[in-house]
Amino acid sequence: DAHNELSPEEKLVMQTWQHVLGVTAINREDDFFMLGGQSLQTIQVANRLSAALQKNIAVTLLFEHPTVQQLALALSDQSASAKTANIKQMVDADMAR
Repeated sequence: DAHNELSPEEKLVMQTWQHVLGVTAINREDDFFMLGGQSLQTIQVANRLSAALQKNIAVTLLFEHPTVQQLALALSDQSASAKTANIKQMVDADMAR
């Protein structure tokens, strides 16, 4: 069932949470803080996601999007907006020449 297929971002979030929280059974509706996530762990998750995605992931993103699905969507939105920002910078730099 394609509807139940996890997106690459959801898989990444789940793997990261499993590692940081030591919890194996996680689904896309699970809330990081309900699973026992603490402030220090949000920093670890943000650092791991930043490393995996090669971009800066703010710790506040976890507080704003505490479920797997919400966070995964926020991450994919961020990469889309980051790409747009990069393209805009390149265009602006070109225009300035």
